[in-house]
Amino acid sequence: MPNHPKTLDFDTSKSKFDFDLEVTTFKSIKPFSVNGNTPSAARHNFYVVFHITQGKGHHFVDFNQYPIATGDTLFLDKGQIHSFGTDESLDGILILFTEQFLEAHGNSISLKSIDLFNPHIHSPKIPAVTNGENLLELSCKSIYQEYLKDEVFNTEKVLRNMLELLILRGEQERKITNSTTNPKSYNDFLSLKNLLEENYNKEKKVGFYAKEMGFSKKKINDLCRAFTDFSAKQFIDHHIILEMKRVLRTENVTINELSWQMGFDETTNMIKYFKKHTGLTPKQFMNT
Repeated sequence: MPNHPKTLDFDTSKSKFDFDLEVTTFKSIKPFSVNGNTPSAARHNFYVVFHITQGKGHHFVDFNQYPIATGDTLFLDKGQIHSFGTDESLDGILILFTEQFLEAHGNSISLKSIDLFNPHIHSPKIPAVTNGENLLELSCKSIYQEYLKDEVFNTEKVLRNMLELLILRGEQERKITNSTTNPKSYNDFLSLKNLLEENYNKEKKVGFYAKEMGFSKKKINDLCRAFTDFSAKQFIDHHIILEMKRVLRTENVTINELSWQMGFDETTNMIKYFKKHTGLTPKQFMNT
């Protein structure tokens, strides 16, 4: 991963309208460094959809590299770290938005109830279709064209509904390529994921999550095994370590501050925990 990433909040001053949606082209934001080095990564406190319209290259997301090419679409969850490669032939449509924009006025979609932006299970990339129309491409281009127009009556509502359609189409494509055989179990897994994201820095034991959901430890373990390659304990540890890596890469914190932020009683215990799962101390990881 590139060094020195930063955390970005949604910048309303860059939005054309008075709501949390920005639609632009990849080249217009000029993410490539002057010297050809990989640009700095960033952690976004909002959601990103990136549809590639031209070229090929690679994209770094949460310390993994993904090849991307014309027709691919990336769905990036809030809080993920990502950065672009250095291929200057790459272009595409970027759609940036917050859950407040999408879920305003009782809109039917809740981002916590779908798996499109679920990095615990899926790659962020949906590949270009090989047969038929690329409906994700059509949706992204339609949103971009609508965004370029002057604001008129119901512009915000139209763009929100178009974004909802894009997300539903992405979710539909996920179901086609990664069929979920038991919707009830999957909804339970999503509830577990959301509970973990809210409590990982306070509760690290499987028993807490089992009790909160009214399940046995075995059922929690079976849920994790069904949808990931992890046991329940491994699933919890994986999320905690990922959050620690994200903080180390994006925030100017001391090791003691990181330990407190992650809910460890002693800094030495946090260091041992991190090294057990990564092979590095937090300081060594910061310097890689």
